[in-house]
Amino acid sequence: MSMHRVARAVASSEACAGVLRGNASRTRFLCFNAPVQRLGARNAILSGGLRTKRYFSQSPIIRAGVAQAVLEKAAADPSALTQEAIVNNLNAAERDRLRRVRNIGIAAHIDSGKTTATERVLFYTGRINAIHEVRGKDAVGAKMDSMELEREKGITIQSAATFCDWVKVENGKEEKYHINLIDTPGHIDFTIEVERALRVLDGAVMILCAVSGVQSQTITVDRQMRRYNVPRISFINKWTEWVPTLSRLSSKLTKSYESQQQHFKVPIGSEDSFNGCRRFD
Repeated sequence: MSMHRVARAVASSEACAGVLRGNASRTRFLCFNAPVQRLGARNAILSGGLRTKRYFSQSPIIRAGVAQAVLEKAAADPSALTQEAIVNNLNAAERDRLRRVRNIGIAAHIDSGKTTATERVLFYTGRINAIHEVRGKDAVGAKMDSMELEREKGITIQSAATFCDWVKVENGKEEKYHINLIDTPGHIDFTIEVERALRVLDGAVMILCAVSGVQSQTITVDRQMRRYNVPRISFINKWTEWVPTLSRLSSKLTKSYESQQQHFKVPIGSEDSFNGCRRFD
């Protein structure tokens, strides 16, 4: 990564910015600690915003000034811009918050049900109140398909990000995690969108169609994930005829992913009648 790209990234991070919270779900950054000589008269604008309790997003001019200051700091002490150094400069509350944040991508071959699966995740985590069709048959469309062309064609063209919260219960203790979901395109023409998303992921869900199995784009995306060392699980969707498909998928996955063993979990029942999972080794 070039030093200029690092500077732009850090200029928008908490490592070089004072933090003000407009609300619990969104953080905005003000660059109060940037050198006054770099900001010039614009420093008065920031101070005025602080007095009037107004929350500003960084303007391009301010970002440029801060980026220049960060470049000078990086030239003097490159170790100050490492991920470890930035995290260590955060307070305890922010470090704990980051520890419970996960960036999860959803990827697959086209028409495997990525956006449909994302819609269900958002519904069952309480982010949306109703489940809508991908092709917009109900005149609303899926939450992640914001473009008119996406709703018309029923495919994802651009990577879309949203979030949800999930409570982990272990040994009677609850811990809330914040999950950033990134729905990526499945069409081969938009592979670059998947490539961009993979750079920021902590993990991914590879969705496969139980009928079609492993397809060309599935293998392509798997190779991309290997390149960026993204840990992933396979989720088999569309269980229309799961009994004969299971052995076929197991064989294809083992061959395509070069894995000696695959673990499958098949749900028993659904929604109110859900009664656990059956695992196949």
